[in-house]
Amino acid sequence: MTPKLRQEKLIDLIDLAKKGDRHAYSQIVRQFQNLAVGYAYSILRNFPLAEEAAQEAFIEAYFNLHRLQKPAAFPGWLKKIVFKQSDRITRKKSHPVISLAQTGELISSQSSPTSIIERKELQHRVQQAIELLLAGEREVVSLFYLGERSQSDIS
Repeated sequence: MTPKLRQEKLIDLIDLAKKGDRHAYSQIVRQFQNLAVGYAYSILRNFPLAEEAAQEAFIEAYFNLHRLQKPAAFPGWLKKIVFKQSDRITRKKSHPVISLAQTGELISSQSSPTSIIERKELQHRVQQAIELLLAGEREVVSLFYLGERSQSDIS
């Protein structure tokens, strides 16, 4: 069990995370992951879905840390995000869930929150770079790399 963070330490970690320190954010995630999963489980009544909601909430929180005006309010702010993610999941039409007993030895194909954040940051940077291109170049790059069109198709 992770020892509880003092409020001053939490504020420091959030300030560092706002500046892009992923290690600081991973400490925040470790501290609040049980709260997030537990709260999501109380809404969803399904542990795998609760883990999914919590993971999505931490990713959303990371990308919106700049909006958090009072770092000491992080726990309540995170709960709101967990609620939103849980609500999003409950509105999905189907929830494909496989129990561990059915899977035998299962190697998780899901990425960690850190790798998802890194991938989304890279996607964001690439999109920003594409936006800086001239319209024609932007169209060609988008068709080739994102639309997976061949060079002859594009020409």
